Amino acid sequence: LSGPSGQPGLPRIDSISPSSALPGNSLQIVIRGSNLAGAASINFTPWVGVLITNVQATPSQITATLTLYAIFW
Repeated sequence: LSGPSGQPGLPRIDSISPSSALPGNSLQIVIRGSNLAGAASINFTPWVGVLITNVQATPSQITATLTLYAIFW
């Protein structure tokens, strides 16, 4: 895929795993797709209680460590 002037196309996400997690856990997440190499960070909404570290990206995959804190309202 390419955009204007031969630049890579927009990022496309095909899958995210795991699809769920419980509060109080840290786990590795994997995002698969295309044109992902420029990813420097990952954001989740709502972001309260979520910490994302160790983001590494290739053109077809992003891996990161996701920590979900137990939040009591």
